[in-house]
Amino acid sequence: MNTNVIGKKEWWEDRLNKLEKSHSFNLGYKLLCCPWKTIEDATHAFISLNPGAATPVDAQIRCTSEERGNSYFIERYTTRSPITEQYIKLIELLAINPNKVLTGYAHPFRSAAWSDFNSVEKDAGLELGVDFWKMVLDQGRIKTVIITGSDLSKTFVDRMGAHQETQIPSGWNPTSLTKHRTDKNIEIISLPHLSRFKLLSRANCYEPLREIFSI
Repeated sequence: MNTNVIGKKEWWEDRLNKLEKSHSFNLGYKLLCCPWKTIEDATHAFISLNPGAATPVDAQIRCTSEERGNSYFIERYTTRSPITEQYIKLIELLAINPNKVLTGYAHPFRSAAWSDFNSVEKDAGLELGVDFWKMVLDQGRIKTVIITGSDLSKTFVDRMGAHQETQIPSGWNPTSLTKHRTDKNIEIISLPHLSRFKLLSRANCYEPLREIFSI
């Protein structure tokens, strides 16, 4: 596989389309929630598990990358996703340029719930997604990866060969915040899934978040 991800959007789109057909992923897909060119100069990555059924009603069903801008911002007042405000508040807390955050999914195929996929479908989508993110991170530009969801975090950390550095209570029992680091000095910050555990809406979660992100 060509490790030059930049400019290879069509290659990934073709792979998405083939996997969609072979596994009957009939709700479509979304790999990146931001423009493809963000790969070139992103400093951070934010990875969630998989996209839900397309909302709002005019959203693209099949979307390799969102070329209008970051989905969480441009669909802030139209999407019904509970993670939207959490993402925006996190970016504000970290005081980073949202255009420098490569935002997307580990499993790019849409579903109403993760449990709607069988084990084969889960593995197939994750294989594609983790391949993509590993290739992006191998470019060496992104130094901080934020993962939301404990199951996804374990899969991603294992695949990246990262070792745990820190784990602290999140301020929302019984969840925790964890920092891993890869041999290439990429830090992976694991958060509970923000659509369920809305840490950025609870005051006593802010100090743990500042600690894990060293801000």
